[in-house]
Amino acid sequence: MVRERTGTHLEVWLEQVRKSDIAELIQFGKGIERDLAPVQAALTLPYSNDHVA
Repeated sequence: MVRERTGTHLEVWLEQVRKSDIAELIQFGKGIERDLAPVQAALTLPYSNDHVA
């Protein structure tokens, strides 16, 4: 998702994470859900902070 900017797949991925048996992954997913809008934007929009001086 990060390299290809496919943030549209984020909701599906988060659903799979919720069904996971891996506690650490579930916690990570919850953190992403708390900041869903900015994460979605970062995975979708072409903007970047790359090479900030």
